[in-house]
Amino acid sequence: MDTLPGGYWDGSSCIKEYSFRKLTGQLELDLADAVTGLGINSSSVPMQVTSVLSKALDNIGGKPPTKDIVHNLSVPDRQYLMRELAILLGYDTAWFSKDCSNCAERFDFEINYADLPVTPAKEGYPFVIVNTKHGKQKFRVPTGADQEAILNIGNGVNSEVALLSLCYVSEKTHKASEKARHVSNDLEFSDKDAAKIGAALEEVSPSIITNINAGCPECGEDHQIRLDPYFLLQKSIGTQLFNDIHTIAQSYHWNEKEILALSKQRREIYLELIDQEMHR
Repeated sequence: MDTLPGGYWDGSSCIKEYSFRKLTGQLELDLADAVTGLGINSSSVPMQVTSVLSKALDNIGGKPPTKDIVHNLSVPDRQYLMRELAILLGYDTAWFSKDCSNCAERFDFEINYADLPVTPAKEGYPFVIVNTKHGKQKFRVPTGADQEAILNIGNGVNSEVALLSLCYVSEKTHKASEKARHVSNDLEFSDKDAAKIGAALEEVSPSIITNINAGCPECGEDHQIRLDPYFLLQKSIGTQLFNDIHTIAQSYHWNEKEILALSKQRREIYLELIDQEMHR
């Protein structure tokens, strides 16, 4: 099993172990359906991530990866899993182009996602206690469920205020204020409090690299490049799959279910053998 940098809070402890499903054609097909089923637009990203990870994961701490568990993973854990899934699917490297803001020369550079560092969660995760104008209050790290809830709030509600409310842990119940992800205004926090809470949550949270510096080879000017942690959603997962199924079925007369059960590596071996046979 692999390890999450944060972990799923099950009410008493953080579960860190997880496993992806075996990489087969069936998994690729399931992931393609998970992405296209919701449509690609920025407002649906949290739901897409939940859908994709629910299909991709085999288990979290031995438990089935239900959507309830997956959307309650912390945002950094979900970012990490999406990047690891991309690497598993073969999207481990990417080329970027940038026009230098200093000399106007365009330069290209390559990123290997597997080489990017990951910072694990610190002690206390997923909770922090912050001294606010209401005294010491408890908060937890934002989750995918919080991201989904924020998308559904009215236009008149400040998203940062709403997020604080969602992440506030009631002193009476010691549970995050979930109540159907209803945004409560029972406590109002000052801008100073909000900044302290945000800093405390960031300090305890795990993190993956979402920004890198790239230097222009011509003049040396540094540029900050944004790395989308959910870039896998923009990939055409499974596009080649049906061509592969058709090619293998023609040669070996296997049915779709049998071909989808092949690992990606084995499927590529058969395709190579077919290609060699055709070019004799």
